[in-house]
Amino acid sequence: MGLDTRDKFDYAEDGMVGTATKNTTTDLDFKVTGAKEYVQGGQLLFQNAAWGDYITAQVVDVDNVLGYGAGTVLNEYIKKRYVHPDIGKSELEVPYAGLIPQNTYLRIKYTSVGTSTDVNIAVNYSLHHDNS
Repeated sequence: MGLDTRDKFDYAEDGMVGTATKNTTTDLDFKVTGAKEYVQGGQLLFQNAAWGDYITAQVVDVDNVLGYGAGTVLNEYIKKRYVHPDIGKSELEVPYAGLIPQNTYLRIKYTSVGTSTDVNIAVNYSLHHDNS
C-alpha cells in the first residue's frame, strides 16, 4: 500500500468574479500566490450565457515570472468546453491536481457568441496547498 498523504495538504478553495463581454473572448485571470499550490479544477457559474458560448482553461505566466515571456501559456487543461445557458454552471474538475507555479495565473477564456448581453461569471477554484 502507498503512503497516506492527506495530512500533507490543506484544502484552500478560492474564487473570483468577472464579466465576459458579449460577442467576443474575454480573459478572466486569477493569480496564484502560494509557493506550493495545486488546482484540481472547480466550478464555473454564469448568467446570461448564449447557446454556443464556451470556455478554455489555462495556466498563464502573465508577468514573465518564469522568464519565457509575458503571456506564455504554460498549460491548457480544458481546450474547449461548451456551457449550457439554461443550467448556469459548469464543472471544471480534472482527474488529478496539478502544481501551479507561484505568481502565475489560472485563466478562463470565455467566448461569448451572444450579441445582446454581457455574461456575468464567477469561478470557484478547488485548490490544495502542500504544507510539507
